[in-house]
Amino acid sequence: MSNNAAPNETVQQWAETLANAKAGWTDRRDAAEVLGQLALAALKTLHEHSSDEDTDVRNAVERALEEIEVYAHGDSTRSESAEYTLDELMLAVDDPGAYSATRKDNRYVVNCALPNNRRQVVHVEPHTRKDGTELIRVYTVCGPARTDAYRWALRANRNLPLGALAVAKYEGTEHFILLNCYLTSTVTPADVRSSVRELSRYGDWIEQKITGLDDF
Repeated sequence: MSNNAAPNETVQQWAETLANAKAGWTDRRDAAEVLGQLALAALKTLHEHSSDEDTDVRNAVERALEEIEVYAHGDSTRSESAEYTLDELMLAVDDPGAYSATRKDNRYVVNCALPNNRRQVVHVEPHTRKDGTELIRVYTVCGPARTDAYRWALRANRNLPLGALAVAKYEGTEHFILLNCYLTSTVTPADVRSSVRELSRYGDWIEQKITGLDDF
């Protein structure tokens, strides 16, 4: 059995061979081996680009890895209309040594380890709007909302690839927060994982610009 699939063979063809109960057992065995090789090669490539500089590429990689994770854990039968619970959404976030998620009452706090020994805390929580719409809010605090930083914050806001800067009370004082919201009915673990990673990076960058510190 060759270690490489023949160039003219497609994934679909190998899948059909494996699923064909009338095919010879050697053909079905070979099909399973080739599909495994292709899957491993694809997974390796996806992981290699999980920190790609392009935000759209990173997000696409995150979504692909999340889909693979769902199938790997035997949850491929989940209905597309079924909502994820908050706990299910957070399963994809935890990454020992980099992203540590802790549940606190009805929300999660994620401690994110960043380059140059910096850190950022991202919060994930359910929220109900006044009109009854259910949301999942992902946000990180970026520093006190000083009036002398408003102009810079508004200019930075227009260039952010994900989320938006806002002003909200945090521990009784108004702060700049970087916020991203999803409809509870459609959000996926991949969405939350991508959001946590992106908001931690950009939130830390904003904090450095505004305060020069690493408090949040």
